[in-house]
This record gives sequence, C-alpha cells and structure tokens, in this order.
Amino acid sequence: HQYIRCQLPEGDPFPVASGQCVAKLDQNESPRDLPDNLKARITSRLTSSAWTRYPQPETYRLAKSSFAEALGVDPDCLAITNGCDGAIQGVHFLAGGGKRRGLCFTPTYPMLSHAGYLAGTNMRTVLAGPDYQIDPSEFHGYDLILLANPNNPTGTLTEDCVIEKALDTDALVFLDEAYFDFSQKTWLPLLGKYQNLCIGRSCSKAMMAGLRIGALISNPKVIRVYESLVTAPYHLSHLQLIVAEMYAEVLPHVKTITNEIRHERESLRTGMNVLGVETYASATNFILFKVNNPEFIFRELLNNGIRIRNMQKIPGLQSHLRVTVGKPDENSLFLDALANAIDGVKS
Repeated sequence: HQYIRCQLPEGDPFPVASGQCVAKLDQNESPRDLPDNLKARITSRLTSSAWTRYPQPETYRLAKSSFAEALGVDPDCLAITNGCDGAIQGVHFLAGGGKRRGLCFTPTYPMLSHAGYLAGTNMRTVLAGPDYQIDPSEFHGYDLILLANPNNPTGTLTEDCVIEKALDTDALVFLDEAYFDFSQKTWLPLLGKYQNLCIGRSCSKAMMAGLRIGALISNPKVIRVYESLVTAPYHLSHLQLIVAEMYAEVLPHVKTITNEIRHERESLRTGMNVLGVETYASATNFILFKVNNPEFIFRELLNNGIRIRNMQKIPGLQSHLRVTVGKPDENSLFLDALANAIDGVKS
C-alpha cells in the first residue's frame, strides 16, 4: 500500500512449526522452569502491586540496581529491556536510522538486521567466511556494527582480535551476549576501555523466555539516552521489574540448569556424531548440524512430534538444521527420530 513506507520486510521473519509435540526443541528455551516456590514469591509480589498504576521511576531504579548487582555491573551502566530484542532495537534507535549505516554478518540472529529495517538503518549484511568467522576488513565506514557472541544459529564464538578491531572503529559496536549463561564469555570488563561498546543480555535462554527480560549495558551516557528514548520505566511491566529486582534469587537456578544443559549438549552431540551427522561445536544451548535432504528430515521429525528449526532459508545454511538441547528424555526421542529419518533418506 502507498501509505506503508518502502523497503519494510514482509512475512514472518521467525517462522516456527505449530501443533502438539512430544519434544519442543526449536526456540532455544530452557527445558526446565523455575521452582514453584520461587514463582509463588514472584507472583505474590505481583498480586500485591497496584495494577491500576504505572510502574514508577523509583521502582525502576530499585529493580535495575538489584539486577545490575546480580550481573556484576554498575547500575548507571545498565538499562532493563524487553529481552535482548529490546537492546537490539535500542542500539538501532541510538546509532542507526536515517541515512546511517549498519553492518552485520550472516548467518546470525535475524533480529540484528530486522530491527535495522524497522528503524530505517541502511543495513548491509555480509556472508561470513569458512567456519562462520568474520573478516574485520569489512568493519570500516559504518555507524553501527552488530555481532552475536556466541552466534546464533552457529553456536560459535568470535575471535577476540576481531571484536577488538570492530571496537577500534568509530562505530557503536553491539555485542549480543544472549547466550552468556552458557558460554561464560563476556566483554563487560572492557566497558571502561571502549566507550563505543554496547552489550545485550537476555534472561530468555536460561529459564525465563516467557517474561521478556533483558539488559542493555554500556557507558552511562548511552544508557541515559536509551532510557529517555524508551521513556523508562513505562516500557516495562510490574512483572518484569519484580523479576529483575529478584534476579539474585533466580540466578542460582540459572547456574544449575545451564550446567546441566552443557553436559546434555555434549552427550547429544556425541549421539548425533555416532549417527554420522556433521555437528558444530557450540557455546550455547543448541547444536547446528548438517544433513543430506534436510527438508525430508525436518518433516519426518515434525511428523513424529519433534520440533526443531529448519535453517535452509538462511544464506550459508542451505543443508542445515538446528536443535535445542532439551531434557534427557527429549534428547533421546530426538536421536531416535533422527536415526529413523536418516534411514529414510538412504532408502
């Protein structure tokens, strides 16, 4: 239509399968929930909140102070966001839009570029090289550089020297650390050295995908401008602020489940390798793998109630699928269904 601005993306950028399943392994969620007693304390706090009232600035300050302390960050360097997506959108508002230029690499999390289209950033997406490594010679001439570390959907970490070269440019550099709980790799200690560094964090990958809580972490000036843009605290709900304030109680459970998932990830990868499947080492809670006839295998798994992610439409991943690490029984169901699907390809 003529009233819709040009060059907006069309269709669903994040397609997922629907219907009932026996193993939901397609969206990199935690296979385990928070304990019922902790959820009860959170919901009790929510019940006692006045739902007729907006969250107040003092409530936001208390929540972000507690959240920042749990994450090991100065509160002045952190803003609470609607998941890591809120942080991604935020850096496009801060450094993109208009005629400003943004750079990201594919394959990666589609929101890095999708948010650019929403903000009107002049985005360039470059195909990553062998083993999905990034060529730093591409970095110059941009206002915003976006990197996921670890990367999704490859599960790989970017070399430190590459990120340092990005930070040595005049661009605002955004590092999506949504999978930090699994990788334990962060650039937080270098916030003081690089004023152009922004980091995104998420509570979604480790236990709380349904609550949409994340953080944008940068120098205090960037955070102040971001909070002004989103009119903090009015971009958040009472529930998000309560959980952020109580995150120190959540964190021990996050650490327990991420340790379990890392162990299960390696067991799952071993089982896939036994089947002759080419897998990629991962610093996340998922495994990217390459197969013959991925469309057939994806459909066979889906027909057996196993939901994984089909990556074929992403440049560079035409023969790839991605599976989230689930509970041991879900992983076993996946391996059995995958073995049968591979036999079906051969027959």
